[in-house]
Amino acid sequence: MQSKSGKPSARQQVVPHKGSPAWGSPTPLKVALLVIVSIGLGGFAAWVLLDSTQSSFSLAERGEIAVLVEKTASDGFNARRGLDLLDEAARWIESATGWRPLSDGRRFTAIMTAGSFASLAPPDPLVTERFSGADSPARLPLKRFARNMRGGEIAFPVFPSPDGNYAVLDLESGPALPSMVHALVHAEASFRKPQAVKALTDPFSDRFDPAETARWRFVEETVAVLLSELAALGGSPAEAAGSFDRAAARYAADGPVRDEERLRLALTGTVEEKDGDYYLSAYEFAARLLAVAGARETLAFCARVVSGDYDSLEGAFARMRGGFGPVDVDSALGY
Repeated sequence: MQSKSGKPSARQQVVPHKGSPAWGSPTPLKVALLVIVSIGLGGFAAWVLLDSTQSSFSLAERGEIAVLVEKTASDGFNARRGLDLLDEAARWIESATGWRPLSDGRRFTAIMTAGSFASLAPPDPLVTERFSGADSPARLPLKRFARNMRGGEIAFPVFPSPDGNYAVLDLESGPALPSMVHALVHAEASFRKPQAVKALTDPFSDRFDPAETARWRFVEETVAVLLSELAALGGSPAEAAGSFDRAAARYAADGPVRDEERLRLALTGTVEEKDGDYYLSAYEFAARLLAVAGARETLAFCARVVSGDYDSLEGAFARMRGGFGPVDVDSALGY
């Protein structure tokens, strides 16, 4: 049927199908736009699924060393700055002892949190990736520490793994450089410990000796406290050693170490395994070493402990003025 004008009526008009010229044919511009949009959507989906996007941490790596820093750290502190902090701590330890931690390129992970260890609780993809395939029961304590409102040692907010392969540091709960020095001293001393001594201090060894384990644990804590407090005092290690008595206020009854101990007791209702008395004893033993043997011999002793250059506790104390040995350690521990 036609209208009076002779043109087909609306009912008779033919609607072009999708492939007809009326719909427009594909052009290079349209194809290019479609490709760009597809790539953009694919890239966005990939970005959303990246471990670095899903993780609570930023990551920086150099060889076998990795640093993870929680993204909520204050002042824009990120993994690149965390790697710089690790290097600064290693250089400081080298200036004090002549031994450079991590100098052989061994595998090591530093995890830096922002206020607590809670970010370690979920299966964070970057943390999981870093530890995947690592046959180390020392990873297990991470889950326990993740549940703590306040983590690490009460003198410095660090948790070094028993095998020395990683360390966790809370950036918001203590001075960064001394804390990193403390963590690295523990990590190196544990990792470099000679096999003969490891056999005495490993609970799974048939040669395990609880008394010897307590001595070595205290000696390593003494060295970690001594070097980290010297780093906190500033200046060269030799100059800081002359002012070591200034650090005593931190371990006093009204000092920050005891305050941290009381706070954790109030929050958790549990007593710290290494309490305020333990750290005070370690500080006082370090002060005694400096007073009797002098800074040079004491720092040489620290070098032996950190680098594993000894075959026994007696060997670590060898050549020091004052004739220090296991008996002195037992006395400091109250045995």
